[in-house]
Amino acid sequence: MKISGYCGLIAAALTFGLASSAASAEGQFQQAAPTGPKNPAGTVVRYRISDWVSVSAVGVEHATQVTTITNQSTSTTCGVGVDLDSSNGNTACTLNNPVNLPAGQSVNICSRSLGFPIVDCQVLLTTCPGANLAGGSGKVWTTPACTNIAVSARTIYTNASDNTVQGISDAKLVKPAAGNIGD
Repeated sequence: MKISGYCGLIAAALTFGLASSAASAEGQFQQAAPTGPKNPAGTVVRYRISDWVSVSAVGVEHATQVTTITNQSTSTTCGVGVDLDSSNGNTACTLNNPVNLPAGQSVNICSRSLGFPIVDCQVLLTTCPGANLAGGSGKVWTTPACTNIAVSARTIYTNASDNTVQGISDAKLVKPAAGNIGD
């Protein structure tokens, strides 16, 4: 048998194995019914955050989700907020009320406290679970009149003392119902 024949057999075995694993994983994710969006009534989801992680367990490196929202309007104060959902679709962390953001101003919304000079977390998502060992995807929402915002979302990894940055991972932001462009 030629090498290409072996490669074909290996590819088929891998494809079958991966397809079976994917089907099993898909079934596991579908077991938990999502609670749906938790953003306050009268608000609009503007962006989806592709992924986030928040860890503050004792003795391990930490991770903090930081979302920065800038109101690019020249005259309108906006109500803004963030929901962070677990991988199964249930909302893990949310703001119950919008943060009022004046025109031209920015706000850092964080999954847990992370002090200056690393990042000035002006708003904490206080509904995050206790040990803060969570991750998933998220939503950035605003009041309806607030259509001109800029958003960045990132996970900042620090040492267990939260005084040294170990790394930063930017999340992909995607407009709802638009999908990303494969980047």
